[in-house]
Amino acid sequence: MALGALLVQTVVPIVAIIIFLSGNTSGASFTLKVNFITHMFAPLLAYNFIGSMPIVGDFFGQPIPIMILAYIIIFTIAVLSMYKASSGVRSDGAQCLNYDTSSIFIGSSKIVISAIITSFVVMSTPKLQDPFIKLIGNVGDTKRIFYAIIGFYLAMVSLSSVSAIYWQMSSYGCEPTFRDVEKAYKKGKTLKYDKAS
Repeated sequence: MALGALLVQTVVPIVAIIIFLSGNTSGASFTLKVNFITHMFAPLLAYNFIGSMPIVGDFFGQPIPIMILAYIIIFTIAVLSMYKASSGVRSDGAQCLNYDTSSIFIGSSKIVISAIITSFVVMSTPKLQDPFIKLIGNVGDTKRIFYAIIGFYLAMVSLSSVSAIYWQMSSYGCEPTFRDVEKAYKKGKTLKYDKAS
């Protein structure tokens, strides 16, 4: 693989994600953009990272270790983007004082589960890969094309999974937990969990 191709396939997605994470980080559109780019390029990033290590590349160059690394990348970026975009904001736009951050980890786990199911379906169904292979042909690195196909399907599925989970997290993350209610009851206070009430 040429150095230019490695730089384009590795550096460009990382720079794009960093730019999105450092910019305006509120709302569902931010979360969708960041996770779309991450899902699109995570399999290629994992393939390039593992393939660049000559000793490790032979053993870990199989699809399962590469996809495990891709899922770790997806989970990490999902946690960061969901935390920055939805923490402290309810689905109606009001701020909440006690945001439950465990909802971010649960939601990000659901995103990874949808990615695992999608990649398993794409890997085990050659008919989903045929249009891309007919369009591109068998030129170049066929493994790279395979991971690009998986990335395309992951990105398409991420649009629905991330949007559904974002709205779920923004509404349930602001609800008081049982522990919050119990603490307030012991102190004899009423529980206020958002500025609107």
